[in-house]
Amino acid sequence: MKRFIFDIDGTILEEDYSKEREFFKKELSSQEGNIFIPQISDLIKGYERDNDRYDVNLLSEYLTRNRNISRINL
Repeated sequence: MKRFIFDIDGTILEEDYSKEREFFKKELSSQEGNIFIPQISDLIKGYERDNDRYDVNLLSEYLTRNRNISRINL
């Protein structure tokens, strides 16, 4: 087992990604958003596979690198 995540209040493991979609719609151009937003779930899974911890800077760099879009400031 690689990691345990305790999500007592249900704020981390929401699978609908509605908050993330809203955030990225505001932060990205419409062209970037149309490419990026449908792939959020797969991108998060890839990040978790490649990284042992959650870090805002690492996640931002990972998303930027793997989607070839402008730097995302989380």
